[in-house]
Amino acid sequence: MSEKNFYDVTKWGSGNPHQDIGAVINSIIADIKNRQAEVDKDEGGKPGAVIYIPVGDYRLATQVVIDISYLKIMGSGHGFTSSSIRFNTPEDELKGWHEIWPGGSRILVDLPLTAGGEESDGAAFYVKREGSPRVSSVEFMNFCIDGLHFLDDGTGRTDAENTYKNGKTGIHAKRPV
Repeated sequence: MSEKNFYDVTKWGSGNPHQDIGAVINSIIADIKNRQAEVDKDEGGKPGAVIYIPVGDYRLATQVVIDISYLKIMGSGHGFTSSSIRFNTPEDELKGWHEIWPGGSRILVDLPLTAGGEESDGAAFYVKREGSPRVSSVEFMNFCIDGLHFLDDGTGRTDAENTYKNGKTGIHAKRPV
């Protein structure tokens, strides 16, 4: 893999991925678009790129907009445990667990919720592009997109963590028109 098409979010020169990985990834995508501006350089097309998220927790306060093809965003795994499973397990059962929080690469979606907004507004990753052809060959692998907490859904349940409603979406792809 060509090093100039491999990006580690912790080594990128702009922003702090632990404070806002969304802003960092958007900056990397801008660099990819700038470096791969030609539609068909030397009959080789565009090579795309890999964005790597090392093990750790990363807050996402800015939505990532993906409008390029041939992009892989990958981490170092996240195991089975998620905040949702943890929050929906009685405290006395957690004592016997080997781990109670997701490990590996985890993105903590901290986007502000907007009342009456579009579903895409709450998406950590929004894949969209106007024109032709549509975005293709975008991969997400080996990381956890954690919506953090669930909210009261107005049904009168005493435990909001069991509502599975939080107005957030991990990945939203806009349908081509």
